[in-house]
Amino acid sequence: MHFIKWAAIAALALTIGTDSFGVGALAQTQAQATAPAAGSKNILAWAAKPAHLPPYTGPNKLVYRLADVLAAHRGKASWQQEVFLSRDYAGAWISMAPGEKTKTQFYADDRVFWVVQSGQMKVTIEGQEPFIASKHFLIQVPKRLQYSMEVVGNEPALRFEMRPAGESPDYPLSETPTPVKGVEYIKAVYSGHGNYDGKVNIPYSILKSRSCRAARSAASGCGTTTTMSPSCARPRARQPRPTMCGATSMPTSRKSG
Repeated sequence: MHFIKWAAIAALALTIGTDSFGVGALAQTQAQATAPAAGSKNILAWAAKPAHLPPYTGPNKLVYRLADVLAAHRGKASWQQEVFLSRDYAGAWISMAPGEKTKTQFYADDRVFWVVQSGQMKVTIEGQEPFIASKHFLIQVPKRLQYSMEVVGNEPALRFEMRPAGESPDYPLSETPTPVKGVEYIKAVYSGHGNYDGKVNIPYSILKSRSCRAARSAASGCGTTTTMSPSCARPRARQPRPTMCGATSMPTSRKSG
């Protein structure tokens, strides 16, 4: 299970570049979650370890470079390429052409999340006010919340998306499901759905470089820098968001809603 969490973190790190974009906050949250309870004693034991590391399988390999992925799809505006697959999550680069939109959909048993690499998209999530997401937006949708996205502007929107492995999206009855090989869609009734808590589980956060974080800190009275590039400014939105001076992490554990 820890491998799945860190694989998701590593995939996002490949997408957003360096620890300055918030991966450190994810690591800090993970470390806090696995810290030993007060008063507990260390256990000295023999731990099982594979004698040989298993080979990479499927789309998995040691390194994917974005430049190589883009080169493989040169001349196309709409495409996707899976680059990560584990028991619980699949990760893929997905490009949508200008004006392209998804159907309204949801995942029944777990959340889906993605980070925007380039372009802009209008994101609509059930119960939230629609917003425009651009580069460095990290968006997450809890299980059974309906969502859709539409590219705005005159350039493709590229994102890196982590979604439940082996699970096809479900659709409200108002949509016609996209055919999936080996999958038959039937009418079903779902009860309950995941939620946002206004703290860690929020509709989106904005992953920025240290220079942007310093500028925001100054603007909020938390730092000493006094200038801020317009590209570092947060968009106006009424849904919950992280505080200016606090670190923000996103959940990566399976079956967390």
